[in-house]
Amino acid sequence: MAINRNFIIFAGLLASFTLASFPANVTGEPPLLFTFGDSSYDVGNTKFFSSAFDPATTWPYGESIDFPTGRWSDGNIVPDFIGRLVGNQEPVPPVLDPKADLSRGASFAISGATVLGSPSDTMSSGQQILKFIELHKKWSDKERAEAIYMINIGADDYLNFAKAHPNANPVEQVAFVARVLQKLSRDLMILCLRSVVFVSYSVVGFSCLSLNFQ
Repeated sequence: MAINRNFIIFAGLLASFTLASFPANVTGEPPLLFTFGDSSYDVGNTKFFSSAFDPATTWPYGESIDFPTGRWSDGNIVPDFIGRLVGNQEPVPPVLDPKADLSRGASFAISGATVLGSPSDTMSSGQQILKFIELHKKWSDKERAEAIYMINIGADDYLNFAKAHPNANPVEQVAFVARVLQKLSRDLMILCLRSVVFVSYSVVGFSCLSLNFQ
């Protein structure tokens, strides 16, 4: 029972951070939702990115909702819950699905994504944002301005660094974190967003941070 209660508290806190960070939709329509990041937010992009076997399309992934959906989870993930909280009945679709209905937003997140580099087997944060820019005319200026943007990324950067530099001292570790954050900040500036929620709860523990750009 404690697990369920803790999860509800976590989801409630995350929702409050997210929803409080964005302007209200004055039309009364649910805002569009755009998500970026790694496997924590991937809703199926990995299986469309290449023909390689995607473990998230097989059991036990999706076990709690009876079938695998390409999510690296036994069921729903954070963006699914946020979408419902703001009034979207359908979960945000993977942008790489050629049949996806992107009218209510899209997920650009994909497993293995990093902030640094240009990996061949996934999309970095910069590449995801460039994909958004490529498709931005699918949504009106007003829809994009009132949309919710969420990003969860960085865990793979830190994992890769730890594997490559197992004996890194604290100064080197802090310097690497600064590199990741600086690059991510530059990527997000391209979107010209007033605010965005960045969530991380993997290698470096859980944090929920609202970044405001003036």
